Amino acid sequence: MDYHFESEIIFDSESEFKSLYPWSISEVGDVKHRLATKQIPWDWSFDFVSDSVTVARTIGTGHVWKSGPEAKLNRTLQFEEVIVANLKPFDFWDGPNSVQFSMLGTKRKIEKFTLRIYPLNSESEPETLTVTGAVSYTHEIDFRSRTEADFIEVFASLRPAHFVALLEAITTEGFNLLHLRMGGVAGFYSDWSPEIHTERVKVLTRDKEHKVVNEHMGSVEIPRLGLVREWNIRFERQSISPAAEIKEDYLDEDSRKLLPNEPLHAQIRAFVPANVTMNKLGLKTPLWIIAFLLFLLLLKH
Repeated sequence: MDYHFESEIIFDSESEFKSLYPWSISEVGDVKHRLATKQIPWDWSFDFVSDSVTVARTIGTGHVWKSGPEAKLNRTLQFEEVIVANLKPFDFWDGPNSVQFSMLGTKRKIEKFTLRIYPLNSESEPETLTVTGAVSYTHEIDFRSRTEADFIEVFASLRPAHFVALLEAITTEGFNLLHLRMGGVAGFYSDWSPEIHTERVKVLTRDKEHKVVNEHMGSVEIPRLGLVREWNIRFERQSISPAAEIKEDYLDEDSRKLLPNEPLHAQIRAFVPANVTMNKLGLKTPLWIIAFLLFLLLLKH
């Protein structure tokens, strides 16, 4: 496989501002020219939204490596359900796609973000959110070359009861909007800033081809994509009834000022079953409502 890198990635254990960041990563095109400023792990949260939530159901034998009469003995079918959503980066103030993600070692904007929600095998297993991804590469199958784009995939593993609750909300109650918030994502980097907001994120995957020069020279373990420390998955329902309007009772005075003068043809309601407690990162109700109002307005235009 041929990976499409555009620059080297170099670990630097020296820092002029040790109190702010003790080490950093830089992208280097050649010895004399640095393509980016010093990148450090970004610990603050990011938001993603989706208006295309689907449920995929699969049944089959899986891989059967044997052939002949012995292959007929394998008749155990496997059934799998997964909730899938195509994500868009979303900023509360600037709207969707205002935060640009790219792989370390490239300048390409990542366009493909996917969330997959799976059920665990038992209620006792820990629920986790994991991020993975890959740098664009070209490979050959049956003498045909194919190029895969940069991508990021998020995997949520939920206990069966939580998974079923979300499944029913989508399939029977019509919940079709999703908001994902992640904080403390290993492998996400950006320039140092005193703010909690950034418009540019660089990503370091776990792939062995995603090399960092001098990575093992110090005692630092450079974070790569993996487990997410804090996360929240929220489903919403959009009604297309023209008579439906947002009730301002849910909004504080500042939030009401952000509402458009004309009524919105949508009703947003939070999905929070009594037996589901998945919130790992809180956000006040008015902010959730305003964020989705802005998102719906952008979709209409």
